[in-house]
Amino acid sequence: MHYAWNRVARYPAVLAKSQGFTLLELLVSIVIIGLILSMAVLSVGGGRDDEVEEEARRLAALMELAGQEAILKTKELGLRFTPNGYQFMVWKKGDDEKDGDEREDRWQEYVDGVLKARELPEDLEFELFLEGLPVTLEMEDSDADEDKKKKKIKPHIILFSSGERSPFELTISVDNLSLDGEDIRYHLEGKMLGTLEVTKRDVL
Repeated sequence: MHYAWNRVARYPAVLAKSQGFTLLELLVSIVIIGLILSMAVLSVGGGRDDEVEEEARRLAALMELAGQEAILKTKELGLRFTPNGYQFMVWKKGDDEKDGDEREDRWQEYVDGVLKARELPEDLEFELFLEGLPVTLEMEDSDADEDKKKKKIKPHIILFSSGERSPFELTISVDNLSLDGEDIRYHLEGKMLGTLEVTKRDVL
């Protein structure tokens, strides 16, 4: 008994370190677990309608996660869309580069296992509205010079480290009519503050 206590007394730092997680680690873990559970529920689906809804709710869950990531890591994150895909981005300052070279501040792709670039399933497409106006979504130019491409790309939506976000409206739809003639559309709306709302839009 005395021997065991003496070992604890000799290594207090090791004991303290092994006693638990930090608040930051717990918060990140809770967010990730919630995202995994929501995706597990979404993966059980049926027809085309379920597929469109699943993509809308997956994007909403990923945006919520990215918003928490921006707050916890005090970084500005962004989200860029193409007609049938999206990628998360991070604002990188030139003096943050690890190679020591001076570079200008710019947006770059956020490399993360969960917040990775994603493509929509075949026949699905995005329509984005900022400040009530439609935004033309362009495909990435694969022939462009890599450095020029990196300087050119910017996010459509910014997730600020303060917890705010760029207000937006986004529609995910099938780019042709479904078999029963129904135009399937799901609407994702994000205000500057507050949660993201996913609703089904009936088109007359």
